Amino acid sequence: MRIIAPSRLHLGFYGIAQYKERIYGGIGLSVDYPYYDIIVKTVNTGSVVVKGADSEEERLVNRVIADLKEHYGEPHYCKGLKIFIKSKIPRHVGLGSTTQIALSLGVGVLKLCYNVEIDEVAVAKLALILGRRNFSCIGLGSFLYGGFIADTGVKLTANYSLAPSSIMFRLRFPGSWRIVAVLPPSSWRVIEDDREESMLIKASMSMEKDYDSELTRLTFRCIVPSIVEEDFESFTECLDELQYITGKAFSAFQHGVFSTRESEYVARVLRSIGGKGVGQSSWGPLVYSFFDNRFTAWSAYKLLSTKLGREYKILLLKPRNHGALILDG
Repeated sequence: MRIIAPSRLHLGFYGIAQYKERIYGGIGLSVDYPYYDIIVKTVNTGSVVVKGADSEEERLVNRVIADLKEHYGEPHYCKGLKIFIKSKIPRHVGLGSTTQIALSLGVGVLKLCYNVEIDEVAVAKLALILGRRNFSCIGLGSFLYGGFIADTGVKLTANYSLAPSSIMFRLRFPGSWRIVAVLPPSSWRVIEDDREESMLIKASMSMEKDYDSELTRLTFRCIVPSIVEEDFESFTECLDELQYITGKAFSAFQHGVFSTRESEYVARVLRSIGGKGVGQSSWGPLVYSFFDNRFTAWSAYKLLSTKLGREYKILLLKPRNHGALILDG
C-alpha cells in the first residue's frame, strides 16, 4: 500500500478555558506540502524493516505496531513488513507530522496484516487506538477530509479525566487563497509528553472567560462564515485577533505571543510584505500568513528569499481540500 498524507496548520482555538464539560475546541487547515509518502509492503522474513526513517520515526513505527497488536492481537495476514518513507513532514515544528505518520503506518498495517477495510470509521477508531485524538482532531480531519476542520474539544468526564476529541465539521477552503509559511532557524520544539499536557491544563485554568468568549465569537461569527462566503479580508482580520489571544494564553510557557524571538521576527516580516492572518501553527516555531491569490503569494515568497537568510525555510502552500491518498498495490 502507498499512503500520501498531508500537513496541517493549527489555526488556534475557539475554546481554551473550561466551559462546563469541554476544553480546547480547535480549528485547522490542511495544506498540500510537505507530506508523508509511505509505502508498506508485506514480506516473509518475520521482521519489520524501515527505510528512510530517522530514529524517532523508527520508534514510532514500532509503537504503532505494538498498539495494534495490543488491540487486535497477533496479525494473521502478514509475517513481516518492509516500510519505505519516501517523503516526510518535518517533525515537531507545527505541521502535524506525528498524526500523519502514525495514521499512515496504521492504515497500512491494519489493511495488510489484519485485513481491516479502510473507511472513515476504521480510521477514526485507529486514531483513538494510537492516541491521536487526545487533545485535537485537526490531524485526523486533515487525514480523512482535508479542508478547514473544527473539532469538538476535549470532554471532561465526571471523574475529571479527559475523553478524546472528535471532528465537529469540515468546510471546503477557498482554493484560490494561498499560504506563505516560514520555518525559522530555532531549536524550539515541543514534543508530546506529560509536560505538554501540563502546559495545556495550566493555560486552560488561567484563561480569562471574557477572552475565551471572544475566541468563540471570532470563530463562529466571523472565521467560519468568512470561509463559506470566501471573504478574505474578514477571515484574515479575525484570524489575526484569534491568534493574538491564543498566543497570549500560552505566553507563560513560551517566549511571548510567539514561541521564539525568531518566530516573532518572521511574523513582523510577513506583515511588512502584505501577509494577513499571521499566526503560529500549534507550538511553532512555524509561522504562516495568508494571501488572497497566487500572484501576491508568489511575489511575497520571492521577496522573503531576499529579506530572510538561507537558514529560514520558506514554504509556498495551497489549501488541500481532500484527505490522504490511500493506494493499493
